[in-house]
Amino acid sequence: MPVQVGRARFVPASTGGGGGSSAPSTPPTGTRFSTGQDLALLDGPSSAPGGAVTVNPGTDLNTVTTANAAGTTFYLTAGTHTFSSVGAFSQVVTKAGNTYIGAPGAKLDGQSIAQYAFSGSASGVTIKYLEVMNFVCPFDEFVVNHDAASDWTIQYCQIHHCGGAGVGIGSGMALSYSWLHHNRQYGFSSYKPPVNDALTPATTSVSVDHCEVSHCGDILDEYGPDGTPTYFGRNGSCKFWDTSGISVTNSWIHHSVGTALWADTNNIGMLVEGNLLEDNSGVAFFYEISYNFRVRYNTFRRNALADGVHNNVAGDSFPRAAIYISESGGDSRVSATYAGSTIEYNVFANNWDDVALWESADRFCNSPGNTSGKVYKPLGGTASMAVCNNPSSKTLTVTLTSGSPNFTVTGGTFEDTDPGRPCSGTGIPGGTKILEPLTSNNFASGYVSSSSGVMTANATSSGSITMTLAAGTINTSPGFYDCRWHTQNITVKNNTFDHNRSEVLGAHNTANGDANVTSGRQAVFSQYGTFPSWSPYQGTTIQDAIVTQANVWQNNAYRGDYRFLAKDTANQFNFATWQASPYNQDSGSTYNATPATGNGGGTVYLPDPPTGVSATAGNGQARVSFTPPVDNGGSDIIGYTVTSSPGSFTATAVSGPIVVTGLTNGTGYTFTVTTRTHIGTSSASSASSSVSPSAGAGAFGNSAPWQPLKVSALRVSGATSAYIGFLAPVSNGGSAITTYTASATPVGGGTAITASGSSSPLTITGLSSGTSYTYTVTAANGVGTGPASQPV
Repeated sequence: MPVQVGRARFVPASTGGGGGSSAPSTPPTGTRFSTGQDLALLDGPSSAPGGAVTVNPGTDLNTVTTANAAGTTFYLTAGTHTFSSVGAFSQVVTKAGNTYIGAPGAKLDGQSIAQYAFSGSASGVTIKYLEVMNFVCPFDEFVVNHDAASDWTIQYCQIHHCGGAGVGIGSGMALSYSWLHHNRQYGFSSYKPPVNDALTPATTSVSVDHCEVSHCGDILDEYGPDGTPTYFGRNGSCKFWDTSGISVTNSWIHHSVGTALWADTNNIGMLVEGNLLEDNSGVAFFYEISYNFRVRYNTFRRNALADGVHNNVAGDSFPRAAIYISESGGDSRVSATYAGSTIEYNVFANNWDDVALWESADRFCNSPGNTSGKVYKPLGGTASMAVCNNPSSKTLTVTLTSGSPNFTVTGGTFEDTDPGRPCSGTGIPGGTKILEPLTSNNFASGYVSSSSGVMTANATSSGSITMTLAAGTINTSPGFYDCRWHTQNITVKNNTFDHNRSEVLGAHNTANGDANVTSGRQAVFSQYGTFPSWSPYQGTTIQDAIVTQANVWQNNAYRGDYRFLAKDTANQFNFATWQASPYNQDSGSTYNATPATGNGGGTVYLPDPPTGVSATAGNGQARVSFTPPVDNGGSDIIGYTVTSSPGSFTATAVSGPIVVTGLTNGTGYTFTVTTRTHIGTSSASSASSSVSPSAGAGAFGNSAPWQPLKVSALRVSGATSAYIGFLAPVSNGGSAITTYTASATPVGGGTAITASGSSSPLTITGLSSGTSYTYTVTAANGVGTGPASQPV
């Protein structure tokens, strides 16, 4: 399909997607926005289309939208468009069939105040050639297409430096030739409440083609400053939930924090083809509790290195793979499309691990291990919560209220695994079951209280009765098979696997001397089943099953340092054992122990400690300042920990200075500081000079802001200016931020060039053509200037 560059038109070269014959070795043409090669694609028409309503900067786009009929085309002229009297809920509420087209240089700026750009349930909306930036929508929400409306078309757009996800995916959406980058959670994401008790996917028929999705997700949303997991796995490039008929083709997905492309729960028939997925800190393609996929003609390069090194430092041997399949695979009963699942004709180069097929022994319908909500049940079989329950009946003493479905429990044990069970007793109508309560967005998450519950029918009398809960049949056929999600019917064939462990680890990690590094693996495995106590999948049941569920490697080509893992993480072996009985894998495959070279890696390792540590004494406290390390080990800094001597009093924060409390006045203290990243904790810094708190010293008030986040620099080759985007710091230090300053420092040394302003983005001018620069941003308030961001 032709695409527009100004007034010229051309057809992008084939890159292997859409039925192509090879995996891309470089970013597909039409996705190379961050390198400047395809930026002209994002320039809209220089004049308004016939019949369009022209909107100039200074005119509120939502006001104009409201004033015009559905189906109107709006032409946004060059410049920055903002909302009048901008507030958190300023937004464009669309009408059916509306079209929004931007001129070259047209921007819609949320000013780090507005949460949503385009919203509403209207279908058939089109947005083209528009730059959308600086919207701060909440976590798990969407900036463009906030309500995940149907049949939207988004083309030739740049959406960046927004909170939440840049784009919400609705049924029938076409997202193409767009650049989604530096968004705090995802580039794009889908979520709609379950339909028909999740038997019908909520979002269908979506095409994502020729997009660049990069630098999305934020490690500060994954871990607290002390390293404690927070959201734990809810960041990355893209996420799908409860969908069918999704295709992601010919795209460049890179440098995400977390998972790059994640299909999480109830996805059916996904095609991933012709993409380049590289340098993502976690898994590149994660298919979880879903069915029937094709992954072909893609290149997976240097994925999951950060997660892999993190695991290795922590002594965790769980695979961190480019492709991770969890409780998913092929089931012909679910859909005729892709009755099995295949991973074929892909190129894998220097990922931490390559393909890992996993099935949790403790995750099944109505199990506490089902983290995706019990409203999602295995499809295609006889599974239901009534069937997939404790095979023993039990009784409760409960109090009913006539005309109400609610009951209170006064005797017996009421558990979060009891929903779905048929219940009987005086005053309970026949056929009544325990109802699974739903949250406000129709997501089932089990009973919070063990002393009260809800039935599917109203009680016909009041008083205390004995309630009998019927036994489930999970331990007998067909429930034993159909009450769990299966990692099954997956064929891994005709792929090229390259792994050079020396390159993957690099000089820093190799120098650590860990002979037990777990990288370069193919894996098909589970864990020893343990809970709940009535589970029929305890012990090695699932470990034994997963290696016999038609999961097959064949006709692949291996080069380098490979190991193979089956049944459990302790069972690793060489290629000959992998091919031999009882595993019988990789028939027709070749193995060359000499690794390929030049695929890169080795860019993540433990950070350095801070330098220049100093302390100022207060009343029973001290404020410790320091300079962030020059080398963060290739991973964003999560936080710093200050430790006193004597006393080992500690304080942790994302940035300095850090106040340590609980000190004894009159005692001399020195302080050291460590740096923490996702990878782990640095060694301690050199100690500060000794200071002694005193009663007359007072307490410390506000401080300078913390460092800005998600800094990006866009500079077209040869240009003498750079466009610097960023997100606000986690903390303003207790005082409003007044100024941001961006700096460009020549690589190799020289005088920095700066630009200042009150918000993102900033433009630095006066750069030298042909010179490379490192870019940072600082924030300042009335107290002072905070530390610089991570350098770009």
